[in-house]
Amino acid sequence: MNNSPSHDELSPSRKIYNWANSFDQANRAVAELDYSLMTGRKCELKWEKPAIFPGIVLAAFASELYLKAAITFEGNKPPRTHRLRELFDALSENAQAVIQLCYLDLVTRSAPVIRVEQIEASPRLGFMQKELADFYSHLDRISDNFAKWRYGYESMPSSDGWSSTEKFMDACRVGYLNIEAGLDLGV
Repeated sequence: MNNSPSHDELSPSRKIYNWANSFDQANRAVAELDYSLMTGRKCELKWEKPAIFPGIVLAAFASELYLKAAITFEGNKPPRTHRLRELFDALSENAQAVIQLCYLDLVTRSAPVIRVEQIEASPRLGFMQKELADFYSHLDRISDNFAKWRYGYESMPSSDGWSSTEKFMDACRVGYLNIEAGLDLGV
């Protein structure tokens, strides 16, 4: 017997989060397929073209939905946009800091979750200051990836930001779970 709540019993933010997970999982399957194509490893699926392009679209869309889930969880109506920067800016300062720290953790592989103020104040963590400053430039580069890569056949987008899209998606997923759990960074 399944004790999981039905879709109708879930909170609005959890419904969006679960929907984002579907696209996240599809992205991971596409990434595995692309890896098989690049390495020549046998794959069950018949696929001849690079799978990275649909993967970027899936990762960008999943990121969008994770952000919309967090905005909804905070009691706000998410903007009707695909632009990740606009959605990120709609979050509270605390939610932004949580996602930034999750992203930094993925980029730097630092173990503990730490406050933004600690990163800015500690010379020991100075290497993270650049990553924190670069966060917004990364976000700006990938902000429109959903639209850019969906229509890549019209004008091939630059490859800048491919891996950042997936890292940002992961940071949004983990960030949402931390926000939902009540993580307060005191910002």
